[in-house]
Amino acid sequence: MQNANRFEKRRITAAIGIGLVLAVVVLAGFELLLRFTGLGASLVDDPRPLIPARDVQLREYPPNATLRFVPPPARRLSGDIVADIYPVRTDEHGFIEPGRVHRDPDVTIAFLGGSTTECLFVLPENRFPFLVGREIERQLGIKVNTINAARSGNNTQHLLAVLQSKLLALRPDIVVLMENTNDIGILSRLGSYWADDEIFGIVRPVDRGITAGVRLIRDATFGYTYRVAREGMRRLIDLLAPILGYGRANAQTAAANGTGVEEWARQYRASLTQFVETSRAWNIRPVLMTQVTLAGDARVRTGADAGNYLADDLLKRGGFSAESFDSTHAYFNAIVRQVAAAGGAGLIDLAAESWDRRQLYDGLHFSDPGSQRVSALVAPALADEIRNLLASRRGGRALP
Repeated sequence: MQNANRFEKRRITAAIGIGLVLAVVVLAGFELLLRFTGLGASLVDDPRPLIPARDVQLREYPPNATLRFVPPPARRLSGDIVADIYPVRTDEHGFIEPGRVHRDPDVTIAFLGGSTTECLFVLPENRFPFLVGREIERQLGIKVNTINAARSGNNTQHLLAVLQSKLLALRPDIVVLMENTNDIGILSRLGSYWADDEIFGIVRPVDRGITAGVRLIRDATFGYTYRVAREGMRRLIDLLAPILGYGRANAQTAAANGTGVEEWARQYRASLTQFVETSRAWNIRPVLMTQVTLAGDARVRTGADAGNYLADDLLKRGGFSAESFDSTHAYFNAIVRQVAAAGGAGLIDLAAESWDRRQLYDGLHFSDPGSQRVSALVAPALADEIRNLLASRRGGRALP
């Protein structure tokens, strides 16, 4: 009697395997029939496309997350004590904690902005959106919740998306916006808020096919290794930039997009006005803040590779000299003041105050002492806004 072959020994396993292969083939064939003949769309009562072609980007931190960030070398320029790790904890909406400390607050204030509002490399208890709430509580004897809805890199159109998609549902009493550096960056580089850009574009293609699957597996298995390698490659390219002519090409970016400062200013003014009018339409008090930078002769001019975002080399790649950037930034702050006056919004003019490198470690971002000083300036101004708000409630009048 001959010995049974492998198939005969494992006939049940083989039958199951063959059955699964046939099932996959049949399902794949059926899917192709439904997808490419239009039969699937006619049989399914669902108007949504199977794979959306594009989405509006919501630039936010992941909800209910704990992230940790290592400060760049530039952070140590202020001379204050610097932690080795700065944590960012988010709530169920992706907002930076702490902030909403009361279940039944008397007033809720939301802060919108980029990295200068986010205060990434400041201890959580010293970030000014949190400190402002505690100081107003001390001054007025009421319960105040604050929301830090900032994210590094966000410009005013990104912040409008955050306002409309997340904040309006929470009905804050006051929304405070401080941002113009990122607007200058995107408008000078691309000429428009709506230009096609992988990172900062507002409307972006959605990849949910094989490429997205590969990316998901990559990030789940060796995501940080990939990012370290990518960052190393970026730094290598930066080192080779003078040889390759990369820096000279980037220096033409501002002119190459076919726009100039007046066109950027027009778009920025429209974006701020949109923020003010949207807030007022939902009976929320808008407050605009000017953004602080140290002038070129007062800040550190080098250290692009150390995280100094206003280093001369980085400004040059964006088509700016230190002087032309300072001039444009001052112009955009003037627009903040004009829009606040024209739209009846509150104004906190931080740029009118004197600042130093101890408070702005790279000439733009706040250190712990800088964030504490912002709180000392912002809290009294918002306390006045809240007094008016509470008085209007008692009188039964709408917000001004």
